[in-house]
Formats: sequence, structure tokens, C-alpha cells
Amino acid sequence: MTNIAQTAHTKLENGSSTDPFAVPVFCRVYEIINVDDLFEVLDRVDNIREVEELPYGMHMRVTCYDDDYNHGVTFMSGVIADLVINGDEFVIIAQQHDTLEDLHSLLTLESPYPLISRGEYELGLATAYSYLSGRYLQFEDILLDEQEGIAFEDGMRFITARYAVKDRAAVLSRLKSLPGISMILPGQLEVVYQHDNCPHHPGFMAEYIVGSNWITVSAFGERDISAARQFFEEGMYDALEFDGLEIRADGIFEVLTPETKKSYPQLEGQLKEMYLHKWYHSHFAALRGMTPSEACQTEEGTRLLWAMFKHITQKEQQRRVRGERKKIGVKEYLGKLNLQQEGEF
Repeated sequence: MTNIAQTAHTKLENGSSTDPFAVPVFCRVYEIINVDDLFEVLDRVDNIREVEELPYGMHMRVTCYDDDYNHGVTFMSGVIADLVINGDEFVIIAQQHDTLEDLHSLLTLESPYPLISRGEYELGLATAYSYLSGRYLQFEDILLDEQEGIAFEDGMRFITARYAVKDRAAVLSRLKSLPGISMILPGQLEVVYQHDNCPHHPGFMAEYIVGSNWITVSAFGERDISAARQFFEEGMYDALEFDGLEIRADGIFEVLTPETKKSYPQLEGQLKEMYLHKWYHSHFAALRGMTPSEACQTEEGTRLLWAMFKHITQKEQQRRVRGERKKIGVKEYLGKLNLQQEGEF
């Protein structure tokens, strides 16, 4: 390029509407059912090219034939959509929502479909493109990362997957096959607490809450929610439609409304027991990969546990100032470990 000259210079403030990286983009996430059929469909897309290979797939881009650069160039100039194959997921990233709809229509033109839609999101350009850089193994990790501040100070993060229900009878039939306990909550909501199959310390695996036309599946941590979703979704593709992930700040105790506690006076104690049992056997980065049950057996682990309890105590004090209260107090963690409280940590 020749005859280039700088005519002006402006410093962009954080969050400026003129910041090209602050542009919102639309993303649609799919699960790949048949990758060969998917490539056959993509071959029909005009002006598509491979940008780069990824560790578990590839990044492709659909661009305009004719670009007009008389009014300057931005990061997305000439780009209609970015298409990403990453393992068993396929993601479309586009500036225009109509582009998502057009490509979705093409992908679902013929049956059987090569894909299953898993959700649609609106993100900042920089956030969406961090997925292309390989920072995230799955697109859903972006959503979890954006909410990473919403986690209990004890390391227990309760992740919820939301679904629209297309076949309620099939969903209820699947829930009846789960090992665990179920009950009807006020408002005609059914909740099921699934037990895991660990032979050494069986306990809580996942929570299912069913509404009139929706269901949520929740579990502690990425590994458990992934396992719960895989088990629940198997053979249920026609009965469910994935609608996104979230992290519930009140976690497993969110169901404990005054009406629920009146109907099930034993439920709060049961949930606390399940929660503490899960915490006791979970591995945490704050404990350098140890579980609390392992950490309390060593001097270093015990020191890390006291540091965790100090943080929990500080958070409890902040909640009391705001008139809030966490369902599990530090004395209950100590009781689970048979430890005695030492002063104010």
C-alpha cells in the first residue's frame, strides 16, 4: 500500500462506542452430528475460505466479493461471518443477526441435519475472537469466564444448563430413571436430586428442576455439569433444545423459599448434608489440587484450609453487613473436618 498519511489521532476511552473491538457480534453454537454432511453444506457457501487450522478443527471465513474502503477499514471490514469447527462443536460469529439466520437456514435445509443448535449469544467482538485464538476449549467456557466472579468463596461453583422442553413426557420419563430423590415444589415445579455412582463416597451428582416448558440441569464444577449434560441429553435431541449456561450465586439452596421450607422442613438439612459431602470430596485449586478430606491430613493442607476458612469468614461478615446470610457457615465446614475454630483466624 502506498500514499498513506495520518490525518488525525484520537485516543479511545475504554468502552467507547467507536472502539472497533467493542462492537457487539452475534454467535450461534451447534453440536456437530455428522462432520462430512456439514462440509457438504459448507461447500455451497460462496466466497468461503480457510483461515487457519485449529488444534481440534479449523477457522473459516465468509467475505464480501467487493469491498469499498473509501470510508476506512475496521477489524470486521469485508467479513460476513467467521465459522469455527472445534472438536464436536460448530460456531458462527457474525455482525448481523440476519447472517446467522441465513446460514442457519442453509445448514437445516435438508434432513437429517448435520448439526443441533445449542444456543445463541451476543458478545463483544474481542471476547468472541478470544475463542478463535484458542484460549477456550469450548465456546461455553467464554460464558463461564465472564461470570467467574460469581462463585462461592469455598470454591463450589454451581453451574446451570437451561433447556426448552419440546417433549415433556420424554423428559419426565428420563428423570424417573435417575437414582435419587424427587419432590414437587410450590408453583408446580418438580425437582430431582441425582446421586452419583461413586462406590467410595456416593453423594450429590446433579439437580434437575422442571417447569411447564423448560428444565434446568445443575451441578458443581465443569466436569460434573459436563457429565450430567452428556448423560441427560443422550437420545433426547428431539425432546430438548439447549438454551445456555449460567452460574447460580445461591447455588443448590436457591429452592429454599419460605413456601418450600414449610412444605419440606427437612429439605434444608438434607441439602446442607449433600453440599458439605460434595465439598469434602472435591478438588480445589486453593488447596493445590487436594480435596478438603486430603488437605486436613497434612500440615501444608491444613494451613491452606485455614486460609480458605479465613476468606469464608470475611465474606460472612460482609454478608451480615448487607443483611444477607450464606446457607453454610464456617462452623459447619469445621464440623465436617472435625476441626476446632481457632480465634478469628
